[in-house]
Amino acid sequence: MVNLQIRDVPEALRDRLAATAASRGQSMQSYLMSVLKDEARRSANVELLRAIDALDEGDEFSGAEITAEIAAVRDDRDRRNTEAL
Repeated sequence: MVNLQIRDVPEALRDRLAATAASRGQSMQSYLMSVLKDEARRSANVELLRAIDALDEGDEFSGAEITAEIAAVRDDRDRRNTEAL
């Protein structure tokens, strides 16, 4: 595991994060880990959009083909995210 440290966090921000964590019944560490995981998961959406954009615009795909491609990209993303943890 890797440790991360963030310097110069304003006290008001720290207090707000601590309050949010407490309201969810989580420690600050647990809450921030969930925020980081969620952000990493969302960043994969950019990859998906780039893959879709790279498709030849002249081609027509069925709804089933598009759904299958999205599922494949998501499966690949989830596999890579799981391996990274």
